[in-house]
Amino acid sequence: MALTQYYGTGLYKGAHNETVTLAAGYAFTRMITVNTSIGHETIVYGPGGPKAIDGITWSGGIKLQPNADSVINASYGRQQGGNTFSFD
Repeated sequence: MALTQYYGTGLYKGAHNETVTLAAGYAFTRMITVNTSIGHETIVYGPGGPKAIDGITWSGGIKLQPNADSVINASYGRQQGGNTFSFD
């Protein structure tokens, strides 16, 4: 479980980001792990900024580790108000 909070100062006074996430994974083999997460986020961009984001976050993906020196992660989910695909 992770909790992150950021509060803006100066030009960003009034802006803040609060996120809480619960993540889990299941290793099918030494090489293949399925990952998932669920959480909630509240993002306020400050006075005069875009509309605030307040909602559920989620993701699902897979981690492949063919050897000790290589890791491939791929996931799809919703974060920061939009659906995203991540690959690294």
